[in-house]
Amino acid sequence: MGLNQPFFSALGLPLWKARPGFFSEGLKVTQQSESNTELEAVATQTNISQPPIDNTTSIHDESSTASTEAVALNSLPWVWVGAGLADIWQNPQRPEWQLTLNILKAFDRSISELHFVDSQLCQSEEAIMNALDTIIDLGVDRVFVFERNTAIIEDLQAGAELIDLPSFEQLFTSAEAKKSLYQILCQANGIG
Repeated sequence: MGLNQPFFSALGLPLWKARPGFFSEGLKVTQQSESNTELEAVATQTNISQPPIDNTTSIHDESSTASTEAVALNSLPWVWVGAGLADIWQNPQRPEWQLTLNILKAFDRSISELHFVDSQLCQSEEAIMNALDTIIDLGVDRVFVFERNTAIIEDLQAGAELIDLPSFEQLFTSAEAKKSLYQILCQANGIG
């Protein structure tokens, strides 16, 4: 995926530039191991578990496996769980919805590929079960959550990997939160 100015502008980030010599042939293996270390650090910071890296696998095998996994992960819809998402969903008056559209555009996704569960509406056992059934029907094993202190989270933890996202408030006030969101979504979708 080519990263260009419109992509970063959609996320509200400054233009990304590669370090001089980063893409030279002689440094490719060294840079890849540094990149793996950086990804492990991001995974540790965001509570995303990753399998250990097998350094005995050739670079060619890793890249072909990664591209196959990326295609499979990219075809799965995203599921977001958070309080108040029903009020935000497709409401053009809400800046959170505009930000959501920008995020989808940046990752070349359509609205139909994003599903939400409003945790405020999942207070009864029946509502929780209906939400869980919907998530199961989508076939996803990763769910993006804005908070962990809701009734549905305990049931979700039993069958899905939960990936924490920064809150909309953080995304509006912090460039670091936007960068973190970008890294989390890239990592979860096998990009980069």
